[in-house]
Amino acid sequence: MSDEVTEYLRPGKKNLILIYILYLSGALVPLFPLIGVVMAYINKDISEGIFSSHYIYLLRTFYIGFIILVICSMLVFIVEEIFLYALLVVWLVVRVVVGLKNLVDNKPIRNPDTYLI
Repeated sequence: MSDEVTEYLRPGKKNLILIYILYLSGALVPLFPLIGVVMAYINKDISEGIFSSHYIYLLRTFYIGFIILVICSMLVFIVEEIFLYALLVVWLVVRVVVGLKNLVDNKPIRNPDTYLI
C-alpha cells in the first residue's frame, strides 16, 4: 500500500478524521459506521495522548446509536418512525461535529463517556 493510505489506517489524527467521516456518512450508507467501529477498535489500544479519548468517544457513539436504532425499530408501530430516525441522525451529526471540532483544535474529548455531547 502507498504511504498515503497507511497514514489513514494508523492511529492518529488522519485515522480519526476518516472514522468521523464514516460515521457521518452512515446516515446514508449503513455499512460505513461498521467499518468505522472496526477501525476504532483496532486503533484504540495503540493510540496515545488526546487521541485515546476520541477513540472512546467514537466507540460509545456507535454503541449508543446502535441501541437507539434498535429501540426505534421496535417502536415503529407505536410512534412515527421518521421522527425517531430523524432524532437519531441529528444526535449523530451533532456528536460527530463536536468530535471533529475538538480533533481539529487538538483537544481531547472532555467526557468521552457521555451519552449526549
